[in-house]
Amino acid sequence: MTPQVAQVIDDNPVNLTLFKTLLERIPGCKAVAFDDAEAGLAWARQQRPDLIVLDYRMPGLDGVELVQRLRASPGCDELPVLMITADADKDTRYRALTSGANDFLTKPIDRIEFSARASNLLALSRARTSLLQHAANLALEVRRATAA
Repeated sequence: MTPQVAQVIDDNPVNLTLFKTLLERIPGCKAVAFDDAEAGLAWARQQRPDLIVLDYRMPGLDGVELVQRLRASPGCDELPVLMITADADKDTRYRALTSGANDFLTKPIDRIEFSARASNLLALSRARTSLLQHAANLALEVRRATAA
């Protein structure tokens, strides 16, 4: 099976290392890290990772704006996003989720909860990819049968 790719975008090098390490402990997951939000967004648009783990507060492009730009990009509207922040305010959580994040964690993260949520989002991504491939195969079979 092809490994799934998770992307981490965070301006803090300690968090980048921690999240990348935790993601790579998930069987079949490879992680790529970015400390620059603009570069991370550009990469996500091109590569379409199976999961994006994203910091809420970053200099320049913050997590909410990054998710909004990502969701507006062709083919990126369904990419799973797990947003993380040190801000425990409910309005922050609501803003992140309404901007397009699929899940949200507050720092300091619980490693077991982080791994479980990331694994769940990766499983959803895998299922979505499988359904899309199955639909494409069925469409091909219909075209072949119609042509015959």
